Amino acid sequence: MRVRIPLTWLTEWLSGAALLLSTAAADETQQPTPEVYQQDVAFLLDTLEERAEHLIGEKRIVWDDVRSWAATQTPNITTVSEHLQVCTRLVARLRDGHARLKDCSFRWPDESGDRHWQLARLNMLVDDNSAIVIGADPATQIPIGTIISTIDDMPAIDWIGKKADELADRRGYSTRRHAMAQAALIGLAGWVGIDYRITGQMPDGTAFSKTVSRTDETFVSTSLAFSRQLDALVPAGRNSFGKTKAGNGFLRLKSVPRDLPEQLDKMLTALGNVPGMIIDMRANSGGGCDHYEVFARFLERGEFWGKFEGKGDRPFGGPVVILIDAMTASSGETLSGLFKEEQRALLIGPTPTAGMSSRKISIPAPSGLFSVYFSVASNMQRFNGGRGIEGIGIVPHIIVPYNGRDLANGVDSQIKAAEELLMKRTWPEYIDYEPNP
Repeated sequence: MRVRIPLTWLTEWLSGAALLLSTAAADETQQPTPEVYQQDVAFLLDTLEERAEHLIGEKRIVWDDVRSWAATQTPNITTVSEHLQVCTRLVARLRDGHARLKDCSFRWPDESGDRHWQLARLNMLVDDNSAIVIGADPATQIPIGTIISTIDDMPAIDWIGKKADELADRRGYSTRRHAMAQAALIGLAGWVGIDYRITGQMPDGTAFSKTVSRTDETFVSTSLAFSRQLDALVPAGRNSFGKTKAGNGFLRLKSVPRDLPEQLDKMLTALGNVPGMIIDMRANSGGGCDHYEVFARFLERGEFWGKFEGKGDRPFGGPVVILIDAMTASSGETLSGLFKEEQRALLIGPTPTAGMSSRKISIPAPSGLFSVYFSVASNMQRFNGGRGIEGIGIVPHIIVPYNGRDLANGVDSQIKAAEELLMKRTWPEYIDYEPNP
């Protein structure tokens, strides 16, 4: 299957498209005074520390270090564009995946130098301290499942870690694993004309060393196809559904739209009777809906489970396995965590989720040049023993790493594990709910 590698909102930052932060370009001839810049920075330092105090403590951020960093940056501000950069980087130090500047009246400076930005010709994931290729431009002749050893003469994991640091300097991440996952997926994107050297081992054991060029040529990447495990999926907005080769239902939830409960009614009705259900929420970007109404679609109609009642056109009361990973974020974490906390479903995946699910507020800066949007409390504070989700994430019941050989053979390791779990006659002892067989 040949598809374009999907972009995330972070790519916009990497490509210099952070112009989306702004509503109009500032008149560079009408610059505010240095005192205005200093006032905004002082406002951010004080307001963020006061309103996000609990989360700053939970994430063990030393705010005095942030103040010291800001003190070295403020004297260098001479334009509103530089002011945007400093304030954006300051907010990133909250380690908050939702935090950002909004309603800006000025633009991020153009960093392109008349160059074009090329998407990553290799997409990787970090698993078991390895960098594994999950998407590639066929012209690179690097197959899916390849283990990348070095990038630009640096151990691949160290290179990805350095790239994660660069990304986190501009865009906050609630957990390190989320930053690492993003860096692995799109970190090899860059300006045309800058090449990179990689070494590694092909799935057949062959070692290689290559230089990959960034050119103006467009390309289509080949990404992992699940044709050996899934029949063709039926689209439902950004989501989709279908059946596995073993006959289990498969729901691919890339997002959490407001009408997800109604969307599930249609998908579950179309699936009909299936022995088990796999809900794939890996890389779910979030959204917003009534999570309790979603949960209700996975109980028998009229059945009560705690404070939940089964409802919907054709709810599913059988065994459920949910797939999560470090890119499962925001509302995707709230929803998958609800199934775990209520012991309704078994969660598996290579890592915990992104850890960015929170209550946010927006406050205008004194200058009126922007507002700051940031988290003040975690969502679902009863989760994780009363610590919530923000900065922690949802931990799977069972850690299931990716396997390079599986990937090379077109097999998704987590779907494979889910199928095996659904084949068991007895459900795991740490799931209280007894699914209808």
